[in-house]
Amino acid sequence: MRKRKWMRTLAAAAAVLLSLSACSGSGQETEAAAGADTSAAAAAEDTTKAEEATESGEKKTLTIWVEKLFSDEVNAATEERVQQFAEETGIEVKCEIINSTDFVPRLNAAIEGGNAPDVTYTDTTRTMNYYPNIPYLDVSDLVDEIHEERGYFESMYTSTQIDGVHYYVPYCSSAVIMYVRKDVLEEHGITDMPQTWDEVVEVARQVTDPENDFYGLAMGCGDNDDDDDNTWRQWMWNEGAYMYNEDGTIAITDGNLWAQQLDMIGGLYEEGIYPPDCTTWDAGGNNTAYIQGRAAICINGPSLYVSLRDDEENKEIFENTAIVAAPVGTENGIYMNYPRGYGITKTSLYPEDAADLIRYLLDADWYNECFEITAPFLSPCFEDSVVSDVWDEEVNALIVDYARNASGYYGYPVNTLEGRAVASKHFFTYPACRMVNQVMTGTATGEEAVEEAVRDIEDIQDTVH
Repeated sequence: MRKRKWMRTLAAAAAVLLSLSACSGSGQETEAAAGADTSAAAAAEDTTKAEEATESGEKKTLTIWVEKLFSDEVNAATEERVQQFAEETGIEVKCEIINSTDFVPRLNAAIEGGNAPDVTYTDTTRTMNYYPNIPYLDVSDLVDEIHEERGYFESMYTSTQIDGVHYYVPYCSSAVIMYVRKDVLEEHGITDMPQTWDEVVEVARQVTDPENDFYGLAMGCGDNDDDDDNTWRQWMWNEGAYMYNEDGTIAITDGNLWAQQLDMIGGLYEEGIYPPDCTTWDAGGNNTAYIQGRAAICINGPSLYVSLRDDEENKEIFENTAIVAAPVGTENGIYMNYPRGYGITKTSLYPEDAADLIRYLLDADWYNECFEITAPFLSPCFEDSVVSDVWDEEVNALIVDYARNASGYYGYPVNTLEGRAVASKHFFTYPACRMVNQVMTGTATGEEAVEEAVRDIEDIQDTVH
């Protein structure tokens, strides 16, 4: 097997394993088991074991953990592809498709126990939540090699690079689009779809009818509503309000924009624009409200589109739904990027073979065919993937356009390693939803909610610096 440029950094990286910290399934940080053996001596022992196994002719074994996605087709296709790799290489590969709710707790336990899989599905926020003891190898050269061969969307390449380093190989992305009950808007004489947040608010006002349990905008703020946390944050960005500056300092108090926006949102809740139960929703609450015919506008991923399209009970709503781009603001149209990919853990005995497995999953012919079949669940992340007519279809085109142009990430626009780590750890408290909830329920003003968020950020900064 030929050596590759990126392999030059693996030996040194694998030789220095650190104690690991992780996030629990609920998103709270937990310290790695105190007794976890992650010393340089343990790394050297792992390297010796790998060499002995190779010399003795013992069959190599790789383990890959893949997070279960909404699409059974994607899950099955990935598992089948992994087994094809095993058959072609003679390497035994154990592939586990793990439910999203179980994935992080299981991975944390495996890392803490020193038996992490060779390859895992991950994203930037999860990866940075382990900082300063990131469990993944630097695969920047591997990403650059793939980028040169195929050409990632530039936004995908740059947003997954953390202080100049790629800790995982980008594989796919998701997107957010807007669902609008065009029949309801037409009843109120509205024929143009809203394009900005101001227009969304104005349309929502006009169509809201609380007496008939119908509301303009399905956005929630429950304790674990990570879906809407992203949307609230994106809305803030679009109006020029950020949590952090580029250097990682706190920006949420700058110009009082966050506080003003929060008070405005609280006022909309009092007007009845949002369903009254939205303060208790989980991540599926907005979908449910829209499917139940309780809301005129919902901002969500493509899974809602598929549910509307494929479920006969939703046929009427589907036929009366316009699918359009997510709104932009008065300051910008920054969208949150949702890249996912595969990382190689530092404890892998066979990092080069793990890299070959990832390459195999990114083979253009298989990859492009897989994503065409499963569209629009996920967006591919390569320019050569979207030349097919499949991606010209209305909804699919929206998904690709979003993924190609989305540049936001947790902590945007912070560009320091420590700043990204703080932002990632802070995300798991769902701060935007918490602040919105406080204002909607009347437990805090916008300014008070922001002040509490600042204290939370400072507490996290103390653990990182």
